[in-house]
Amino acid sequence: MWGRAFAGPPPPRAGRRDPARTVLGLGPSLLDLPTLDDALAVELDWVRSTAGIRTGLVATGERRPLDADLEAVALRLVQEALTNVVTHAAASHVRVGVMYGADELSVVVEDDGRGFDPHDASVRRAGLGLTGIVTRARRLGAELGIESTPGWGTRIRLRVPYAPEGAVAGVAAGTACRVLVVDRRPVVRAGLVRLLGRAEPDVQVVGEVADAREALDAVRVLEPDVVLLDLRMPGFDGARLTSYVRAANPATAVLVMTDDLGDDLLKEAVHAGARGCVGTELDGPAVVRAVLAAARGDALLSERVLRGFADRDRPAPEALTDREREVRALVERGLPDKKIASVLGIAVKTVEKHVGAVLRKTGAPNRTALAHRAAARR
Repeated sequence: MWGRAFAGPPPPRAGRRDPARTVLGLGPSLLDLPTLDDALAVELDWVRSTAGIRTGLVATGERRPLDADLEAVALRLVQEALTNVVTHAAASHVRVGVMYGADELSVVVEDDGRGFDPHDASVRRAGLGLTGIVTRARRLGAELGIESTPGWGTRIRLRVPYAPEGAVAGVAAGTACRVLVVDRRPVVRAGLVRLLGRAEPDVQVVGEVADAREALDAVRVLEPDVVLLDLRMPGFDGARLTSYVRAANPATAVLVMTDDLGDDLLKEAVHAGARGCVGTELDGPAVVRAVLAAARGDALLSERVLRGFADRDRPAPEALTDREREVRALVERGLPDKKIASVLGIAVKTVEKHVGAVLRKTGAPNRTALAHRAAARR
């Protein structure tokens, strides 16, 4: 069960101290390995070799140098979580996700094991695992979430700000709208991050991603309120990516970026669940308003865009037959049905049927409107 001290130290690994000492906070958590990703890979190697559990490591976002304390907290979270997975969870698969966001590092550890009840007092009294993680996270002003259900596995999520505690006081935890920017172009991403950061303190860019596939992992790790993505992403276009983002986290709103409001892909993205679209002509405050509206659940589609969708959804008009075209021409000249029947040598009832077909296919409400249309074309 999570939160209990492990029964004994796992086998030693190259370049690492005894994990028991790491969990207890005795000695450095990172030794000779150059990056946090490398250290996490070593921890997962130990899980595979020790317990035969399938593992996965996903790291997304722009890598950056990390403060030693931040690295230590992140690594210790993973070490303690993996130790509990190996010792108590009876899991077949464990996955670690790392997202290097704009202002914070996010780490997620998920397993498919037996789970536990986080509110069970016996878990809280059981030992170092749970208590140690919470204590260390609080010291850095980090946000920690632990989700578990008996029989359905466990998920631990840690968010640690890059800046020292208090340096990001302008962004109140839990109140800022969290935005993930997804665009293949570095200049566009940088511009959006700058615009959003300057225009509104209630908007926090938590990550920027260039690859559509990485975006899905970022959504799972960061849980943004809004994803702002390019409609014409390579690999997964904006419509497919919208549907995948909504499947990964239904609470996340999607805004697509495009200047072509007639693009059929925009319609597909909206049908997939996108809240709306923004164009490159918008300034920072306008983009912020769109983001906040999407986070509230508002739809951001202009009447012109909606009318374009309706026009494209409307079936193409049926073509008139040769006889119907003849009848239409005579109706447009103002001839009554009996005269048309005489000119064409057909029955009056047949003329009435042809007139009805002409009105239906052209969308004209009556004969007079049909005649007016003809006059307007001349």
